[in-house]
Amino acid sequence: MPQQPGGKSKKKGRAPAHQNTYAFKHNPNSKKTAKILAMPVEGLCRRCTEKIEWRKKYRKYKPLTQPSKCNRCHKRNIKAAYHTICVDCASKDNKICEMCTKEPALRNEYDEQEQEIERQRLLLTMSKMKLREKRTLERQLERHAAEEYGNQSDEDISVQSGAEESKSTDDDDEGNGFE
Repeated sequence: MPQQPGGKSKKKGRAPAHQNTYAFKHNPNSKKTAKILAMPVEGLCRRCTEKIEWRKKYRKYKPLTQPSKCNRCHKRNIKAAYHTICVDCASKDNKICEMCTKEPALRNEYDEQEQEIERQRLLLTMSKMKLREKRTLERQLERHAAEEYGNQSDEDISVQSGAEESKSTDDDDEGNGFE
């Protein structure tokens, strides 16, 4: 603290006039509060997620009435309040935070669950396909996976493919009946 000329330390304000006797609580019957609490928090880093959760908890969150403009592409396609860039721009820049645009966004468990459900649907539809259609679909999926792995180093891919080859040879040995 800076000192005054007389050697006394300078105080930075005064004590609070009133102390809270009870914690803030939402109106349990409010439709607006229920709507705000039901809104998902997606595409944000940990710090920004905590900020939004705090705003929701203490009724400081103000939802958007109209889409706002993205700071990068200048299109009106931001649907969530307090976000500064759109989902498309965030995904182009390796999934950065849509609010602070600095840190990478958290992975959402909901997205992982959706992907698992999509895989299950794909397997179910593949069981009903003809062999030729299955192989075509498998090739397309392999190409898509190769594009995603293009961001990783070649060593990681060779290690993964080597592990897959060893699994397939083990499976072949089991099917022969020779042991």
